[in-house]
Parts: sequence; C-alpha cells; structure tokens
Amino acid sequence: MVDLTKGQQDVLDGGGHQLVTGGPGSGKTTVSILKASAIARQSLNPGQRILFLSFARATVSRVMEAIDEEKEIAKTEKSRIEVDTYHSFFWRILKTHGYLVGLPRILQVLAPPAEAIALSAIRGGFDKDTKLNDEEKKAKTSAETAERLRLATEEGKICFDLSIGVQNSPLTGVQF
Repeated sequence: MVDLTKGQQDVLDGGGHQLVTGGPGSGKTTVSILKASAIARQSLNPGQRILFLSFARATVSRVMEAIDEEKEIAKTEKSRIEVDTYHSFFWRILKTHGYLVGLPRILQVLAPPAEAIALSAIRGGFDKDTKLNDEEKKAKTSAETAERLRLATEEGKICFDLSIGVQNSPLTGVQF
C-alpha cells in the first residue's frame, strides 16, 4: 500500500477537474495513476478509457513504467489507461479524421528539413528576415502559410506549424 500525504489523499478523494502541481519526486505521477485507476474501476462505461497526454516522450515512458509497476492497480484497470504524447495522439486523430477538415485520406508529416525544402522557392523570393520590413515579413509569412495549407490540402503533406496564422480555413485552430 502506498503511503499518501493528506494533500495526495485529497486529490484521490476529490471529484471533478483538478490541477495537480508539485516538484520532481512529489508523487504527481503516482497520485495521477491511482486516481485514473479509481476512475476506471468506479466510473467508466464499457469501452471507455482514460487518456494521459504529455508533451514529452520521456514522461510518457515514465508514466507507462509507473502504471506497470503499481501493484495496487488491477490488470483490467491498467488496460483502460492509455498514455501518449499530444503530437502522437493528434496525429492519429488527423490521419483518421483529417478528411473532415479538407485533407486527403493519405497524409504524411513533413519534418522541418523537408518543410524547409518545400518552402524554399517562397523563401528564396525574399531577403533574409533581418533585412525585411514589417510589411515584407507579413507578406512572407502569408505566402508560407498559404503554401503549407496547399501542401496539406492538395498533397497531404502536413507541416508541424501549419495552423499558425491560418485564418478562415478548414484547419483554423488545428494545432500540429
């Protein structure tokens, strides 16, 4: 059995949305896992799962490892907890449902070097950023954004920052 502080127990006993903060080693991961396990055991309907999202792969690995090591969580509860990075989760959603926002059925991510090559013709039409005035910077950004959107909607090539600055498009608000 895990020894919990009063604050940690309050998190486990509390309902609704919660923001848990603390430094390294404060027990955030353990408490989150125990909370997810309790929700899986008490509140989920058949077929439902809990999703942990993180920006860092290292954190995802750490959480998955902690779930596997936690002896207080039943195997069935562990199977109902999914852990992923935001980018990986979003990519799965985009590949499955991107057609709903005007993307082709087959998609690929353009890594930054490939994106730079794809945008090189546009970038070659402008001076270095340090030599551009505000209006020229805006024109360059607009041209790059238009090309990123064209690459996505016509070729299925998704740049990481496609949605930045895209207005009135089917991808507005979609973060890559």
